[in-house]
Amino acid sequence: MKFRFSYIVLIIMLLSLFVNGMDLTHHLHNSWLYNQMIEKLDFLGTDPYFQSQITYAYGVPAYLLSGLLWSIFSIHTVDILMGIFLVIEYVLLIKWFKNDDTWIWALMLVNLFFTTWDSYVAAFSNCLFWIASYAYFNKKNWWSIPLLIAAFNHPFTFASSLFFAVHSPALLVPLSAVMTYFVIAGKLFTSNIFLPIYTIFVLVIRVIINLLPIMVLSSKGKIKLNDMKILETLSKVKLKLPALLLILILVGSTELFLAIYALTYQPPKSMIDITMFEGIPLVNGTVRAVDYISLPSVYILPSYNFTLEAGSFRENNPQHMIKITWANASDYLHFLEGNNISYVLFCKMCNPQSNEREMLNSFNLTWENDYYYLYKIK
Repeated sequence: MKFRFSYIVLIIMLLSLFVNGMDLTHHLHNSWLYNQMIEKLDFLGTDPYFQSQITYAYGVPAYLLSGLLWSIFSIHTVDILMGIFLVIEYVLLIKWFKNDDTWIWALMLVNLFFTTWDSYVAAFSNCLFWIASYAYFNKKNWWSIPLLIAAFNHPFTFASSLFFAVHSPALLVPLSAVMTYFVIAGKLFTSNIFLPIYTIFVLVIRVIINLLPIMVLSSKGKIKLNDMKILETLSKVKLKLPALLLILILVGSTELFLAIYALTYQPPKSMIDITMFEGIPLVNGTVRAVDYISLPSVYILPSYNFTLEAGSFRENNPQHMIKITWANASDYLHFLEGNNISYVLFCKMCNPQSNEREMLNSFNLTWENDYYYLYKIK
């Protein structure tokens, strides 16, 4: 068997999953929650551990899968599934590009955009989208099934799936239902979140990643896009390896910068190390968690039956992305009482953009360790 450089790249991609990404605690919590709902056959509309989060904002197929497997693989479920997605995509790329190994390893590297952050739901949809794309161009009758699941799973992949609606207008009916679902879920979800400007950047990059194998194959003349005018136009921009690698370097540099920024707000322990909360008293009432940027409290505290004020999404738990200040302790107390907060958990080694730590000096410190303070409000 001929050696492929892409074998090494695949191994590197799999090894990258051992590094915990910034989205990991969010996906671990939701996978654990879905496991609880499946075991109890009690499918909740809102998350009982987060006051401001609906259960089905997105990722329902992905979390049903990880929830089913949670009893077997526990906290390793997300990484194991993402590893399976990588292997499936590698097989698809071999089927597409045969012996053109350069394009195989280059397109595998694109997945760093998912593995760096442990973007499980997006990786799930990307894998299904590539399966659907392969099936479509190989005239498989079932190609629309993985496409619709991918679209229902993540709104960014829904945007990518609209390209296929050009070929099959019948898809507009189920895709319209998916769009209605996301509009309703988005209305409920976005009422209490902060959407950073980089969301647009993430949307564009993920749509490009979904479509990139198709665009490359079209530019090499291996597939025809006669009934997909938009993709046909894009594919006329001849995709050369140096151009793709330049894009990868730019994206990778951006991610590296963000990772370094994130690490400045991280304690030396793992974000899923339960000893970070060792000895924390079990309390009644809602807890406001001003946490490290990787949000360890999102995964660990719900297992202690804590109810947290914010959500597991970074967008509705944005202490490090927005600046909040209070004029005095009275204003801060009014904010806490207005949100029915009984306790505030504050990270010791982080530096959120607020004067909240100063405001907390007027409240009773009930517990602390090397990583957190816990203040009692009422």
